Amino acid sequence: MQQIPLRKITLVALVTSPMLGLIGSLPAMVIEKIETRRLPAAFLFITAIAFAFWIFNVLLLLSGKLVPVFRHSWLRHSISILVSVLLLALIFKRVMPKPVGPPPELMIQNEKSKFPANEEVALFKKRKPKLLFFPIIQAQSLNLIVIILLELFQLRNRKQQMENENNRLRLANLQARNSQLIQQLHPHFLFNSLNSLKSLIRRSPDLAEDYLLKMADLLRYSSSSPDRNVVSLREEVHIAQNYLFMQQVRFGAALAFEINTDEALLNNSSVPVFSIQLLIENAIKHNVVTVQQPLKIIITGNTPDNTVSVSNNFQPKENRNGNAGIGLQNLAERYKLIGQPPPVVTKSEGVFRVTIKVMQNESSDS
Repeated sequence: MQQIPLRKITLVALVTSPMLGLIGSLPAMVIEKIETRRLPAAFLFITAIAFAFWIFNVLLLLSGKLVPVFRHSWLRHSISILVSVLLLALIFKRVMPKPVGPPPELMIQNEKSKFPANEEVALFKKRKPKLLFFPIIQAQSLNLIVIILLELFQLRNRKQQMENENNRLRLANLQARNSQLIQQLHPHFLFNSLNSLKSLIRRSPDLAEDYLLKMADLLRYSSSSPDRNVVSLREEVHIAQNYLFMQQVRFGAALAFEINTDEALLNNSSVPVFSIQLLIENAIKHNVVTVQQPLKIIITGNTPDNTVSVSNNFQPKENRNGNAGIGLQNLAERYKLIGQPPPVVTKSEGVFRVTIKVMQNESSDS
């Protein structure tokens, strides 16, 4: 059973009860011609009745947690209407023992020319039930308004809870997909890295040592990433730089890169984990990388706009696999779940650029 936000419902009841009291008291002044000095009392009386309707209907709603049969809306509404009609009849009978309007003596006086004395009393008794009927109908209309407002509030709350639950499920699914992609990346990436390391050991031991340290740093980062949604921009850029260094060792002169970010942006910003590395990986995967057609990747931070862009010269491979665009879709979904605008993709003058939003003052461990 869904949670009932009592604090919000109480606030709505406190706001709407005076409004219903005003709506209920004005017709009495206009139609029944109540004196102006009696209007505040009528307003307070009807406001109290409206608030009592709120309390009674909320109690019926809460009773559904203890008595399952009360979870049916039609049963709660029927009980609310029947009980309120009985209580209102008792209240109005005690509060208004005399009919609203001219006093009975005057009414009998006006009718003396038409009815005998014994018929005058019969006429008064005949009219009295009608005088109770209209206030009860009027008050019951307020009860129906309260019931409708409560159902609309419940519907809105139910929709919000479903959206929150869907977001949680989507986030859990997305994290599972991210973990799966990372685990799938490890064997292929590790195989290529070990081959590059093997060749480096023979011709450049110092470079091989540096390469091995960066590879270990990258693997350590990827093993801890499933537990985090966002990381500091400095950490992400550092890992992206290590990844680019390792890819540059593999491709040689066919790959070049440049990183332009200022300290202020690095220190005070965060991004989804592996967001920049994913964009670099996409650029290498879907573009030609040869000495004849070298690929240049540029990472640029824009402090005024709080964005980071990853751009490359656009030279797509002829035989692209069917999974093109999945990484960007995944990243866009992650940005949506954390309440940020999705990445912006632009193609102009042979340059492919993806711009992502960086978040200010976010914890890297959230």
